[in-house]
Amino acid sequence: MGGRAAGLAYWLIEEGDYAEAGELVDEAISIRRKALGPQHPQVAGTITIKATLMLATGRFSEAYELAEMAASRSARACRRTAGKWLPR
Repeated sequence: MGGRAAGLAYWLIEEGDYAEAGELVDEAISIRRKALGPQHPQVAGTITIKATLMLATGRFSEAYELAEMAASRSARACRRTAGKWLPR
């Protein structure tokens, strides 16, 4: 569900192929949103990859906004599921 595209996008960022990475990370975000819902932690993780791409290309304000969005979604997901993870 977008995992391979996200992983490949991250690798392409490291290799400096920003155009291809951008296409793949957008595809991965779209796939994961449709399959898992927009608030799912895996969507947040993929948004973090997009933030990494924005940093690599000097788009700092966009990177910051995406990182904030991903952190907020991850925090909400942890709060929603905390009772399931913690022993009672």
